[in-house]
Amino acid sequence: MNRRAFLFASAAALAAPARAWSMGAVSAADLGIRPDSSDDQSDALQRAIDHAASDRVPLFLPPGRYTAANLRLPPHARLAGVPGASTIAYSGAPGQLLRADGGAHISLDGLTLDGGGFPLRGNNTGLAYLINVERLAIDACTITAAGASGLSLTGCSGTVARSTITGAGDAGIFSLDGAGMTLSENTITDCGNGGILVFRSEDGEDGTLVMRNRIERIGATRGGTGQNGNGINVYRGNGALIADNRMADCAFTAVRVNSGSNVLV
Repeated sequence: MNRRAFLFASAAALAAPARAWSMGAVSAADLGIRPDSSDDQSDALQRAIDHAASDRVPLFLPPGRYTAANLRLPPHARLAGVPGASTIAYSGAPGQLLRADGGAHISLDGLTLDGGGFPLRGNNTGLAYLINVERLAIDACTITAAGASGLSLTGCSGTVARSTITGAGDAGIFSLDGAGMTLSENTITDCGNGGILVFRSEDGEDGTLVMRNRIERIGATRGGTGQNGNGINVYRGNGALIADNRMADCAFTAVRVNSGSNVLV
């Protein structure tokens, strides 16, 4: 590796913690969280998340592996880590790894979420299951081996960007009843039934932007006549924009639009 490449890689690795500390982040290590512990640290992590959110500062997870389940993200919860080095691993306890029920300004930055292939409980669920979150921001994260969808977003607004989702049992990203989501520059591979799904429970304006994503090797393990196996699937999502994506090896269709009005591909 030459000097320029080394400096670039070092800068990329430090970007997430640098952003976190610039916003006055608190380190999980200072709140009793132990990297690479074999213990389930759900309770300690939850206390740390709540503490940081109440002070409206990010919680920084130093490099290491943290085993947990059913972590709740309150409003203003901001979790940051070192990309490729800070991992929250799902313990397999019934439920999900991360969940939010309402609120605003929730963010995940530079984290790896490892589902371990464990099943997930609930309809339309995901390893991270976020409901009615305003101004959601997920950036530079890796989500792997989710037992259902990698990300399940219901009624959310905000962005999912520059993240990698691989090995999800269902869809990489499932957005239901979105309120103007932007899904951009993500890499989604080896998912069981879909890459990016933009669905609505009833016909209505959605406005999701799906741009510059790379989607490959999407299966159709649930079968059907087209509802599964698509790189990008819009169902009733009026006003969606799909542009500049790169898709390959999808079991059914690269882009499918079913009952969506004013969708631009």
